Amino acid sequence: MRVLLIEDEPNLGAAIREHIAADAHAVDWFETIAAAEGALLTAPYELVLLDLNLPDGSGLDLLKRLRKRGAATPVIIITAQDQIGVRGGGRGRLGHRSSGGGVARACANASMTRLRAGAPLVNAVAAMVDRLRNRKTAARLSHG
Repeated sequence: MRVLLIEDEPNLGAAIREHIAADAHAVDWFETIAAAEGALLTAPYELVLLDLNLPDGSGLDLLKRLRKRGAATPVIIITAQDQIGVRGGGRGRLGHRSSGGGVARACANASMTRLRAGAPLVNAVAAMVDRLRNRKTAARLSHG
């Protein structure tokens, strides 16, 4: 499976890329919308992991442009604001109060129809994002 990762935070981007690549999936990682849009024009992706707040704009604006062009690639939105959402089928969005298992199940359920072979990947990414988010929350609580 080929995954497009659009994330500008170096530590999170590297962790996600390494985790996905360890499962023998190809990962193209870009830190800006402009670079990612160029990649989307030249390569087919089976999954997009998209940060909302990028240096050159909003991930939601990119998602709107993709859908307007008719792209049906599943998109998982990841953001540092303690949210994760699933787009690309309108099957849900989860806030920061969701449990780790709930996020993983929602990601798997939302993408299952178009991404059957990639469901373990979606679960793994959702679980990893939850772990990273929990570490950030714990660090914030211990300092604050």
